[in-house]
Amino acid sequence: MVTPVPTLFHPFCVMRGRRCLRSLALLLTLLPALVSCAGAASTLFGAGAGAASGSGVDYTIDNIAYKTFNAPSDEVEKGTRKTLQKMEFPIAGIDRTTAGLSILATSTNAAHELNIEIDLERLSPQVTRMRVVAKRGFFLKDMSTATAILLQTAKNLEEEGYAVNAPPRPSRSTATP
Repeated sequence: MVTPVPTLFHPFCVMRGRRCLRSLALLLTLLPALVSCAGAASTLFGAGAGAASGSGVDYTIDNIAYKTFNAPSDEVEKGTRKTLQKMEFPIAGIDRTTAGLSILATSTNAAHELNIEIDLERLSPQVTRMRVVAKRGFFLKDMSTATAILLQTAKNLEEEGYAVNAPPRPSRSTATP
């Protein structure tokens, strides 16, 4: 005769000092803490990766790259267009939203189709957040291409006289000679 394996609600499990129920209660109590630790660890890893490279580019858990620029959204748009032109990613569409601007671009390489989604969010008149997603197919995201677009845009803005990692410049009307 085969004896059944004790389960959570099996009388044998309950009679043995209720160890199974205590273990389950402990697991259910600690489970939210364990899940939040994993999220915090991956967030810290993502923040550390951007800080370690010195690029100032941050990443979400699902490989979306973003960076905040101390420049007006119009200037970030010009820098982004210049970057896409240099990298030979033709712009497929532009959509102006209440929050800012969305740019869609594609790769010219037919062997590896790459769709690039760029969102420019106007946080203030002098601060713009840029979010870049480079997708290969439905699931794969190309973090290195997204990072290259962000860094090249930052370089273009620096060439135009915007300090990328400094506090925002005062507006021209309030500047004193």
